[in-house]
Amino acid sequence: MQQNCVYFLSNATLLHNSFLIFRCPNIWKDKAAEIEGKMADATHNQARVEIVQQLLTEQMAGRYDDLHLVYCLDRAKLNREPLTVKQLAESVGLSQRQLSRRFQQSVGLSPKEYLRVSRFTQSLQHLKRYPAYSLTEIAYESNYFDQAHFIRDYKEYTGYTPGGVIKSSDIVY
Repeated sequence: MQQNCVYFLSNATLLHNSFLIFRCPNIWKDKAAEIEGKMADATHNQARVEIVQQLLTEQMAGRYDDLHLVYCLDRAKLNREPLTVKQLAESVGLSQRQLSRRFQQSVGLSPKEYLRVSRFTQSLQHLKRYPAYSLTEIAYESNYFDQAHFIRDYKEYTGYTPGGVIKSSDIVY
């Protein structure tokens, strides 16, 4: 297998050796072959990231008619303090179960997993933006409760520890 490429393995897409996993039928439906071709033709990682972002944007188009969901997505993205699914549900007047169904239907993730991915993404942005910060500071600024959760998310999403991500030349963040 060629490194730094998207591979289609049964019903899952694996981006960057465990970095990001999507269920192809849930997200890209019948576009799998087209995506595979575009990713194979891309000459560098940034182009691959842009391809995935474009496809995800297209997939989400038309799904923003649920204002409760839009509010929750924005709040998760912009929140500066740890946020729970219960807090999200209460803020839009839905039960946790109703919110979970809406997330699953529109986003393809549970609210808890979406919050976790958002927190991880935020930590990657902090790593890039504040290279002088210690990993403990990055974890704190990214709303991780402790170092163990921070490390666990990195190992799950990238296969590396946070320090390993910084040192790896294979990972674009």
